[in-house]
Amino acid sequence: TGRLLVCAPWGSAGWKRWGLRNWEARVLRAVLLSRLQAKPLPLFDYGNQTWYLNRGHYRSIGMACAYLEVAPILLTEWRTYAKQYGKQCGKQCDK
Repeated sequence: TGRLLVCAPWGSAGWKRWGLRNWEARVLRAVLLSRLQAKPLPLFDYGNQTWYLNRGHYRSIGMACAYLEVAPILLTEWRTYAKQYGKQCGKQCDK
């Protein structure tokens, strides 16, 4: 099905396991959610409170790596969502 069976770094249960801060996981999740309707088709999809690998479009590791080369998360994109998150959480971002 493409369902992620491991805790994703941007997930509510996975950020600690991957060594991220909670706010970093939330910003990464916001970036990935914003890309769900983007072109090229996103590598990950989200539905029913579960993340999936878009196996219908990315049928091999090579295709997935090509997506990551074409559509990396750029600093400007990261900062946009980090700024939005910072406004929402105030001084609690590092918790």
